[in-house]
Amino acid sequence: MQLNHHCLAERWMSELSYIVTQDSKNRNKMEAIDQKINDALEQANQLKINSEEKKSR
Repeated sequence: MQLNHHCLAERWMSELSYIVTQDSKNRNKMEAIDQKINDALEQANQLKINSEEKKSR
């Protein structure tokens, strides 16, 4: 029973995502948020690399 609910939830999220991305304003906002997330992940990765380099010295 729970698996069925999980599948339905995934389907609804997929459909909602499709609907939201059809509006260009929403798509632009999502792209901006995605870019911020990617920038933050890249910065975090660089900080981790820098930290590891300092430890190995």
